[in-house]
Amino acid sequence: MNLILFFLSFLLNANSCDNNILNLAKNLEKDSQNNLQNISNELNKFDILFSSTCFKNLNDNEVISLFDIFYKISYKNERGVGILRKIFFEKYKRKLLSESDKNYYKQIILINRDFVKARELISYFPDILKLPKNIEEPNSNEINYLVYDIKDLDEMVIKKLNIENGKHIVIVSAFSCGFSEKLLDDIFTDEKLRKIFNNYGIVLFNDFSPQSLLFTKLHYAFKDIYLIYKEKSFKDFKLNVFPSIYFIKEGKIIKQIEGNSENLLEEFKKIALDNGYNDYLNTNKYFFYEKCKLLLENKTLISQDKWINFLGDIEVYRGVVKRFDLDFVVKNFTDDTARICIYSQLTPLSKEKKQITSQKSFRIQEFKKYFKDDDYIKIIESLSINRGKILGLERNFSIIMSLLEKDKKYILCELFGDCDK
Repeated sequence: MNLILFFLSFLLNANSCDNNILNLAKNLEKDSQNNLQNISNELNKFDILFSSTCFKNLNDNEVISLFDIFYKISYKNERGVGILRKIFFEKYKRKLLSESDKNYYKQIILINRDFVKARELISYFPDILKLPKNIEEPNSNEINYLVYDIKDLDEMVIKKLNIENGKHIVIVSAFSCGFSEKLLDDIFTDEKLRKIFNNYGIVLFNDFSPQSLLFTKLHYAFKDIYLIYKEKSFKDFKLNVFPSIYFIKEGKIIKQIEGNSENLLEEFKKIALDNGYNDYLNTNKYFFYEKCKLLLENKTLISQDKWINFLGDIEVYRGVVKRFDLDFVVKNFTDDTARICIYSQLTPLSKEKKQITSQKSFRIQEFKKYFKDDDYIKIIESLSINRGKILGLERNFSIIMSLLEKDKKYILCELFGDCDK
C-alpha cells in the first residue's frame, strides 16, 4: 500500500496506532533498502506522528520489533536516529533493554557522529563509552573530506583534507581488520614504501575509537591518520571494504584497490612507482611521528619494585614480546597517553605476532639466574623495547658481555633475538 495512504489512515484512526505504525515501519524498512534518498521525508513525517500516545497502544513485543526495524533503517539513514532514540528509551522505561540494545544504539549514534545523544547515553550508562572532552563540529555545511584529527584523548579537531590538490594515497582501514593491520605493517617495515607513504599517505578509519586511533598513530609513526567525520564526507570511497587503497591526483581517483589479495603489497608498490609517487625518494625530508617517552622513563610513575616485576613478567621469544600484563598497565598508569605509549612500545607488529604465536616463550625474569641481583635490575631497567622488539640495552651491555660464553650466547639469542653470534 502506498505510504501516503498509511499516513492518512494513521491520522484518521489514532486508536489503531499500533497496527498502522508497525506496518508503516515495515514499509519504511523495505523502502530504505531500495532507495535511501527518498525515505528522508517519510522518516520526518514518521517522527512527528510517533508520539507517546503510540507507545501506550504498543505491547512489549511490538516495541522490540520497532527497535529492530529502526536499528536497520538508522544504520543507513541518519534521519532515523531520532526515532530510534525514542524507542530505545521506551525499552529502557519498560525494563526491556539488553546489553546488545545498548551497544546497537551506541553503534548507530557513533556512526552518525551524534555526540549529543552519545553524552546522553553516557549519563544513563557511564561505563558504556568514553568521549574526548572537546569535540569540534564543522563551522559550515560543507563537509567534503572532513576528518577528525586526534592529538590526545581530550580533544578531537575538525580538519579538511586537501585531496583536491596534489598527489595522495588514501587507505581506508578498520581497527578490527587484520588485513589492514598487515598492510600498514608491511608499508612501515619497507623503507621505500614508508618514505613514500609518509609524504603522500593518508589512513582513514570510519569506526569510532579515539583510543585506537591514537594507538595506531603512535604505533606506526605515520603523520596522517584520521577518523572520518561522516560517511557522506567521502562519497566516492568504499568505507566498508578493508583495506581499500585510492591513488589520487588533483582530486581524481586514478587507481584503486579494493579489499585484500595475495599480491596486495606488490600491486600497491607497482601502482605507486608507475604513477610518479616515488619522486619524494630523491629528497632528504623524512617525517617521523614520536610523542612517547622511552620505556625506561615510565618507571618514575610507579615504584621501582612494581616496575621491575612488571618488566620481568613480560614473555619474549627471541627478542619479540609475546605477552605482557595489560591489566597492570591499565591499573597503574592513569594517564591515557602514557598508557597507550607503553602499549604501543610493547606490542609487536602483526607479522611478528603471527610468527611467534605458537612458539615457546620465556618470562624475562627466568633470565635472572644468570646475573647477580644488582646486575639483573640494571639489565631490566636498561631494556630498550620498541613496537614489541627488544632492541638492546640503553646501557650496562658490558654485564652481558662478561658472562660465560654459552650463557652469553643463550641470552643474546633468546632475549635479544641475536642468534648468529
